[in-house]
Amino acid sequence: MKITGLIPLITAILIASTILGCSGSYDGETPVVTEPPPPTNQAGYSVHFLFQDENGDPVANAVAFDGTRSYRGDASGRVTVDNLNGPTALVVTAPDILDEPMVADPTWAETQQTRRLWRRAGGTRWSMHAGGDAMFGRRYLNPAFGEPLIREDQQAADAAAVIQALQPLFVAADFRTVNLETSVSDLDETFAYPGKRFILNAPTQTMAALIALGTDLVILANNHVRDYGDTGVAATLQALDRAGLTTQGAGMDETTATTPTIQTVAGTRIGTLSYTTVTGSFVNDNYPGADDPIPDDLPPTEAWQYEARSWQFDAPGWQVPAAQRRIGVAWRLFSEAESDLEQAERDAAWASLERVYPELQDWVARRGHGGAAFWRTADVRTAIETLAARTDLVIIQLHAGFQYQEVPSESLRRNARRAIDAGADIVICHHPHVLQSVEWYRGKLIAYSLGNFVFDQDFLVTFPSAFLRTVWEGNQLLEARLVPFEIQRYQPAGVAGPAATRTLLNLWEMNRNNAQSLRDAGGTVRPVAIEPDDETVAADLIRIGNQAGIVTRSVAPQTRQITLGPGENAALPDNVLVHARLGLGAEDTGVEIGRDLYGWGRFEDDIADGAARGDTHWNLDGVNSAVINGDARSGNGFLRIQTQSNESEARLIRPLARVPLPEHRLYREGENGVAWPLDPPAAYSLRFFARRTGEAVVWTRFDLYEFIDTDPTAEPESTLLRTIERALSLPADGAWHAQTVALSAADVTSESVRANALNFYAVLGPAQTAQARLEIDDLAFIEWRRAGAMPDRFGRYERVRNNGTTPIVLTFEVLPL
Repeated sequence: MKITGLIPLITAILIASTILGCSGSYDGETPVVTEPPPPTNQAGYSVHFLFQDENGDPVANAVAFDGTRSYRGDASGRVTVDNLNGPTALVVTAPDILDEPMVADPTWAETQQTRRLWRRAGGTRWSMHAGGDAMFGRRYLNPAFGEPLIREDQQAADAAAVIQALQPLFVAADFRTVNLETSVSDLDETFAYPGKRFILNAPTQTMAALIALGTDLVILANNHVRDYGDTGVAATLQALDRAGLTTQGAGMDETTATTPTIQTVAGTRIGTLSYTTVTGSFVNDNYPGADDPIPDDLPPTEAWQYEARSWQFDAPGWQVPAAQRRIGVAWRLFSEAESDLEQAERDAAWASLERVYPELQDWVARRGHGGAAFWRTADVRTAIETLAARTDLVIIQLHAGFQYQEVPSESLRRNARRAIDAGADIVICHHPHVLQSVEWYRGKLIAYSLGNFVFDQDFLVTFPSAFLRTVWEGNQLLEARLVPFEIQRYQPAGVAGPAATRTLLNLWEMNRNNAQSLRDAGGTVRPVAIEPDDETVAADLIRIGNQAGIVTRSVAPQTRQITLGPGENAALPDNVLVHARLGLGAEDTGVEIGRDLYGWGRFEDDIADGAARGDTHWNLDGVNSAVINGDARSGNGFLRIQTQSNESEARLIRPLARVPLPEHRLYREGENGVAWPLDPPAAYSLRFFARRTGEAVVWTRFDLYEFIDTDPTAEPESTLLRTIERALSLPADGAWHAQTVALSAADVTSESVRANALNFYAVLGPAQTAQARLEIDDLAFIEWRRAGAMPDRFGRYERVRNNGTTPIVLTFEVLPL
């Protein structure tokens, strides 16, 4: 039916939204407290595996274990795994074989899957798993809504439960390492670092999770190990030592923080050093100077930044007369003098400053205090050369880069290369909290960011992740692989199907992007195109089940063709990267290429967490809004919203996290630091299929935000720019109907300010009959850009549309995964 005059109902349910900051959570978009019950399990399925070794010979007597049941194979290498429900984590073992992790996929039902396993070759081969950023405090203990995942009286058991779904996959290696990005103590909050924006501390009992993961080396060289000061650093080292966990990268002084670990695995002596470049100095540099006016809207909690305090310092090498100074002024005096001071005077000066200005940030071990290992290029080069002479293999872990940027920073790329030039065999990086590219430099692997491993953030880009699996013979790398997983409600689990494909294609696109991120004079970070150098090889990916091998050879492009009628909107090929220009020239203005920015609108179970449910990253109550398995438009699941005639308010559903809306995805660096976009402006559309039963008004809503986090001394700002409401014309005939709601470039702009994040809602008004239902399937939020004007790059694209008035035949290249 045609809907007119009823949209003002929406204003009664408008939810104001503000953001807590780059801590990774939104405030005000109230999530539903009720934990939705899992839908009815899908029917069990069977998969027939053929396991072969690296030479193609059968692996006899292999055993596949799904966490509760073992499936034994025969002499021919064949194993049948049956009665599986949804994606299932499996670990395959056999005599003289490296353990093999995998996620079984329901789409493999009744098929034969051939997998290669590595023989131990007389005990000289071994495997390593490396995970990204991990923590077990904050929202795990004190969530904004609902019950905590880690209860105060069950901390050890609950922490182990948080990682339970991912645990069998990660444990299936000979050597396992994780970046633990938190202080670990049972200290109270009075020990928290004054003035630090985001404080992380995990109770000591939660280290049961790292023990359950089989962690052989805990990396501490990061910007949160000193969140409870030196007392917290000491407590962290003590707690991990008592838990039997080996650590590297932090200490009570610079010497202990930079002392390497040497561990022997399969006869190979592995040396590890880790460092961070995230020191706190960038925060200090942004503290206000003497003449900076006090903002009218300054929160009382930030008034200390403008407070003048008396400080002086008197030593033979440096004298500062007593005077009233703001913290920023005192910092700049010290910063300008520091390089000329002897160590003892430098340490004394810092201690003097800290007594007066405890809010000055310094998170690394230097200046007479403890903390994380600080990257000093000359010292690192010497340390790597020394360690290489004592060991067979050198691993460097580097905590650096820009947070939430999918492109590695220029300084991170430079330092990773320096590590390899000095003798490192592999470089593993973290800190951005999102996945970044992997590449080969001088034949050595660099993984720029492994994203989050176990974390409590609520940003959409922080949910998909992967750990790095490498297989070695002595110090020779035989195989490198990415094992994708998803963090769902703060709990990591392996993924299968389209979810795995999407993460792997995103990573592959990053690898092929030839870009690095730079911060401009205004504090904005942008991805900037660069020219590849002769010693760097983009890492192509090849699919191995629901994982991807990282290879040095180039995957050859294939040609595909699509014919589009006037106004036609069509799907692009699956499981490929598509060349963004679709074979078109800059003169073509009628064809647009699209990518799904959300990715979770199929309502299928892609998560190997033991629960067959398709509600990943949706905010549902499980009763009046839930995912149902049954008569879906495609697949098994669809989303249902229902209202009753005795209800007076509309019911709405939304994703758990906002969708980022980058204005441009790639820039060219111009003169004077000006960056010029290389891709055209974007438009958007929400596409889905819907059906309705019963009489009720249905509509969509879009909340558009500007999120700013360029000032490290202040809380991030999130402003609701505008709300757009669009009615849907949907007959109450119980049949599926295609729906498209378009958003233009003008729609995402308010008073010349462009939104950089959005949340979308589907809304069902009160039933005008006994009951009304709105059901949704195959939903995607598409970003559209003009294909002919795109950069010369391959990317993860799913849709194409012809806005012209005549048919067109597109011939273009793809890279198959």
